[in-house]
Amino acid sequence: MRTNTIRVAVAALAGASMFVLAVAAPAAPASTPQDLVEQAYGAMGLGGEYQVDGGAQARATLVALVTKGTMQQWDPGESESVADLTKPDWGTATFTDTWDRSKETHRTEWVRPRAGGGTRNYTEVFSSDGGYVFGNDVNGAMPRRTVQTANNQPGHTMSSVRLTALLREEERDH
Repeated sequence: MRTNTIRVAVAALAGASMFVLAVAAPAAPASTPQDLVEQAYGAMGLGGEYQVDGGAQARATLVALVTKGTMQQWDPGESESVADLTKPDWGTATFTDTWDRSKETHRTEWVRPRAGGGTRNYTEVFSSDGGYVFGNDVNGAMPRRTVQTANNQPGHTMSSVRLTALLREEERDH
């Protein structure tokens, strides 16, 4: 009799645990990441014309992409406080990035806070062939290679390290 009671208890426990597993099992996602991307392109009016894998149709359809954003800027190595390593907080930077797929060029317009107050306004133009900066992109003295451009703005070529870093970051975005 005791064996039957144990068997009934084990069977009831097994049934209850199967029920809990069935109820607690995660639901299938409503959309796959691919579906979400397709919905985003549909919202932009591109519908099914755009192939996410970069097919020939994609290059013909999407020629330029403009991205605008803001970011908080601080210098971690310049902390004013041991308790708060994010000080000094220089403020919020804004940017507008234009990617021209037909020429494979990028143009990023920056408005960044300056360490001593005010802002630094400059534009980066680059491709895999090279890069140039128009405006004042530094907190201190301008690089020696700086020249005055036609519109009386300082300009200089990008260093190879800066260009390599920008190209690497842009590759991550595409």
